[in-house]
Amino acid sequence: MRRLKGIRKVLLLEEAWKAIAKDSMANYLRYLFKTVRKHFGEAIVVTQEVDDIVNSPIVKESIITNSDCKILLDQR
Repeated sequence: MRRLKGIRKVLLLEEAWKAIAKDSMANYLRYLFKTVRKHFGEAIVVTQEVDDIVNSPIVKESIITNSDCKILLDQR
């Protein structure tokens, strides 16, 4: 395992459905999730519905495939 020097960076995207709705931001999220770890960073996406991510063909595979941890909470 390689040791990266520097300060770990976290990018947290709250209300992700707004960003995913725009193609330019969806493409950026795809790029981010594919490259953030090599820059000693983490990307976190928060949304109220899983469908927000699953229904976006651009974002779906990159977030699901490149996420080390997926946390789903059920709200009632």
